[in-house]
Amino acid sequence: MKSKLFSISAPSGCGKSSLIRKLLSHNELLKQSISFTTRKPRKSEINGEDYFFVSKNDFTKMIKTNEFIEYAEVYGNFYGTHKKWLQGELNKNLSHILLELDVQGAISIKNIFPESVRIFINPPNLDALEKRLYTRGKDTDKQIKIRLAKADEEISIGSNFEYVIINDNFEECLKSLNYIINIG
Repeated sequence: MKSKLFSISAPSGCGKSSLIRKLLSHNELLKQSISFTTRKPRKSEINGEDYFFVSKNDFTKMIKTNEFIEYAEVYGNFYGTHKKWLQGELNKNLSHILLELDVQGAISIKNIFPESVRIFINPPNLDALEKRLYTRGKDTDKQIKIRLAKADEEISIGSNFEYVIINDNFEECLKSLNYIINIG
């Protein structure tokens, strides 16, 4: 089997992480890349499973030693995909690799791996997205306003990805993701 590389992007609150967790639990041939980040872990997140949580100082050192295939600053925190891990997994050809990235990261990966497949998940509309952000209770009012302002830009960029899915029904969105990954 030749490994395929998939990037999934979406504005905050579109259900991207929930969809990915469900997708991974039903697909043995799919492995998620674990990004490095400088943000603090949320209550349910585990270091080494959800992210590798590192200090900004350590992240900066990793940038200087060229350890990331892509990295970006998002909402004041850094996120990056480790080059050695990703290349090693692709070389094994044992599973397809799923990257959960912001739109800039997905574009960077596409430039390095032209055969990669980018999938963008849209909210049904911005009002629904705002409601989801408030309902999940992870952000302050100020953070939500920033995320909503950024969402418009992300949606515009994501419209150019190979696949665009509207998450107005979780199960239907999950079926679409499965279909895309199975056809490659």
